[in-house]
Amino acid sequence: MSRTTANAIIAGSLLVLGLIVAVGRCSGEVAPAWASVCQRLSLRDLPETVRPLVEFLVLIPLAALLVCVFRQVVGWTTFGTFSPALLGLAFRHPETWRGIPLLLGLLVIGWAGRQLLEPLRLLHVPRISALLSGLAVALLLAVVQGTRWGVPVAEFVHIFPLVILTGIVERMWLAGAEDGQASSVRTLGATLAAAAIIGWVTGRMSVVHWLLSFPETLAAIVAGQLFLGRYTGWRWTEWLRFRPLFISQTKVGPLEPSDRLRETALLPPSWRQRPETWPTDACSFEPGGLWLFADGLPGSGPRQSGDETSWS
Repeated sequence: MSRTTANAIIAGSLLVLGLIVAVGRCSGEVAPAWASVCQRLSLRDLPETVRPLVEFLVLIPLAALLVCVFRQVVGWTTFGTFSPALLGLAFRHPETWRGIPLLLGLLVIGWAGRQLLEPLRLLHVPRISALLSGLAVALLLAVVQGTRWGVPVAEFVHIFPLVILTGIVERMWLAGAEDGQASSVRTLGATLAAAAIIGWVTGRMSVVHWLLSFPETLAAIVAGQLFLGRYTGWRWTEWLRFRPLFISQTKVGPLEPSDRLRETALLPPSWRQRPETWPTDACSFEPGGLWLFADGLPGSGPRQSGDETSWS
């Protein structure tokens, strides 16, 4: 049995299990005993003292599923696998949205602190500890000063995002050092965008009530995660990047000026800087392949294939 088949069987079993429980809730007259068991799975009758924790726990799988969609289907790159999920859950209530400027301020302070720590060449754990301590002190000062100004900072700021922010700052610094600051800022934007969408979805009271009333929905969520675990297709961002290559039929003939400008983005930088080396005659496109220019590309040689000549 292949891994894909085993994965499909497990995911399908979870879906069937959730469906059986959901149907059992509506079969009070047909199977009273089974309906009674299914009704006990509802989480809406729990005491109010534990309700916030229960809501947080049932929303974590949904947030994780959204992260899987953003990374595997949309193609967003984020700092940390589940940092957007935890940030979104921390700011899912409207009253916590006032803490978003403070969150961005802590990111800036953390990035500046990380830059100050770089010349010291500290080991990883002490460096992260110092960065976390600096963010904690910054948040403490914000809470104290906000209290003096009459701003209830403590009401819309949670403590646990500090650890997440520390990891985001460290990864942002490493990404900037390896791939450039532009790539680091793009990744940070994708992380915050994913967190904002997760916070908006998990903040809907209808979503919370549904998960509390029908916790068997978690089986379907886990099944969706398993299905995404075997997804190897194109991501949306990749499709947008390489959409000139997605042509359904072979195109043969002279290159139009619009085609030449569009395909320029696909050429290496060294070729784009030498317009005199661009192809000028005919070209063809093979679905699922690349443009094959009849006059060849710099540094390539002809390869005969039947009546056609392509260039490798």
